[in-house]
Amino acid sequence: MFMPKIIISPIVYKQLMNHVCSTDFQYETGGVLLGYRFLRIFYIIGITFPRHFEGATRTTFILNGEEHAEDAKKIVGRFMPNLQLIGIWHSHTTKDDSFSLQDREANKLFAGEIGRMLSVIVIQKSDTDNIRLIPYYISEKGEEFLCKHTIQGGKYMSNQKECCSNCVCWIRYIGSVLLQDR
Repeated sequence: MFMPKIIISPIVYKQLMNHVCSTDFQYETGGVLLGYRFLRIFYIIGITFPRHFEGATRTTFILNGEEHAEDAKKIVGRFMPNLQLIGIWHSHTTKDDSFSLQDREANKLFAGEIGRMLSVIVIQKSDTDNIRLIPYYISEKGEEFLCKHTIQGGKYMSNQKECCSNCVCWIRYIGSVLLQDR
């Protein structure tokens, strides 16, 4: 089974944290993940956010495809080679880090269009103005696999009590000049 390594730009992490925290976790929000996919590695370098929250509730977020496609096009053009659509993300207003039936259907739909992808759930970290990212790898068939590591507070952490160097799915929070916003 293919399990990716995931790298997220610190700029994207900060943008995501600021956006999600601005909702005070009163309603769901979401968007698309942009970046590069090389073999087993996903680099998250760009992200879209909704321009408004019409129709968003504590348990539902509807992604406006036209709005996010337009915003993604602006971000993609700033990078060479151009970024690709590599997944989707959305927040939960609770500490629930698993997909709803609606989330699973959306994952299958997107995976059917773009192939293997990431789907990230964003939850609030312990009643603070910080977030925890729960990344899932979604296969071309729509099968979901929880990645073994997450980012919490901008720091790499394991979802397991013990971590070994041969874990097949991990996230690294990096500040590489290569991944800085241009």
